[in-house]
Amino acid sequence: MNSNASFIGRGWSFPPRFNSKMNQLELVEGEKEIQESLILLFSTRLGERLTNPEFGCAIHDLILDPINTSLMRE
Repeated sequence: MNSNASFIGRGWSFPPRFNSKMNQLELVEGEKEIQESLILLFSTRLGERLTNPEFGCAIHDLILDPINTSLMRE
């Protein structure tokens, strides 16, 4: 990992994976953590998490909309 990207850190893998040999949760770091975090964000609908209803995105509501200027602005 580039030393300039050291602020990224590390976190749980998504979906969470358990390493049975080491009896611990697998962690990811760097670009892989960013990729998995974005997958989590885009796959979560707004209001889906009861404890954090503002987490997620509304991309699911736009999936069948025609691609036009109005959609691009939104």
